[in-house]
Amino acid sequence: MTDLELNSSDDFTLEILKALSNNTRLSILAMTANIELSQKYLSASLDVSEAAISQHVARLKETDLITMRRSIDGRKYIKSTNTQIRLNIVPLAPNASWGDICKENVRTK
Repeated sequence: MTDLELNSSDDFTLEILKALSNNTRLSILAMTANIELSQKYLSASLDVSEAAISQHVARLKETDLITMRRSIDGRKYIKSTNTQIRLNIVPLAPNASWGDICKENVRTK
């Protein structure tokens, strides 16, 4: 039996898949696709604590899928300009798109 060795590209693809393996994170990614949203708004919309949102956002930030900006009103999140590039390295089924996958998994109160 041989060991499967992953190169750094495979490792990064795996990290992206892990980041996208949670419906709350998919919802955050879909909700921040075109608009900057606060942690408080995401928390209220998804009926998840702000602490949980913070943890989910950290996972998305690690893979550069979203970015954060500090403001007077608190932290604001929006999809990263690199998101599409990051998602293009993850293979999808024919005729599937990440936009559709995110929208299908958005859950709000």
